[in-house]
Amino acid sequence: MKEFKTVRMMMVICATTCALSLVACSDDNDEVVPPAPVTAADMYGLYTGNVFVDMQTPTTRSVGERPKTPVEATINNDTIYFNDFPVRGLILSILGEEEAANAIVEALGKVNYAVGYAPVVSEKGDSISFTLDPKPLTLSLQMPTGEEGTEPISMNIEVKVAAHETAGYDVKATHTNFSFEAREVLVDIGSGQMPFPFNPVAFHFDMNKEAASDR
Repeated sequence: MKEFKTVRMMMVICATTCALSLVACSDDNDEVVPPAPVTAADMYGLYTGNVFVDMQTPTTRSVGERPKTPVEATINNDTIYFNDFPVRGLILSILGEEEAANAIVEALGKVNYAVGYAPVVSEKGDSISFTLDPKPLTLSLQMPTGEEGTEPISMNIEVKVAAHETAGYDVKATHTNFSFEAREVLVDIGSGQMPFPFNPVAFHFDMNKEAASDR
């Protein structure tokens, strides 16, 4: 009986020692790891959201409604890529007629456009501001003459684009907003570029970064 009590006591002591050791290990593993510092890479990824278009038409010369169009973009280290840039508002502002604008948009198909940018992380690390560097948007299409037996006219359009000052990314919300404006249109139908009567069109983007699991 005495040997049994001795063995039992040793088992209790052993179990207590093991428990203390496990608690100590657990405490070590629970140490708080500081978050990684925020860098510009935090904003890289796929974005979805809307673009709001502020435009004037050549016929009304007044500010129209602010239509909202779904949009998708990809941001990498120095460029914002649009695989299907929303050009309808731009074309409508040039032509001023819904039916004609819709026909041109259909003829163009998907329009690719890339906008360069330079990011700066805030001192608090909670946001990233960036400066846009948009290059001209170029569009090419074949325009029918309306006369049977004649070749369509090749038309090249160059749109001069300028950035607005406000552009930023909220790190916690994974949300970005930025704007730029089409300010001048040049048209070439084979005899050189000519300025086309045009009222500026502003594009305001409001987008959220997609989670990796949502892609």
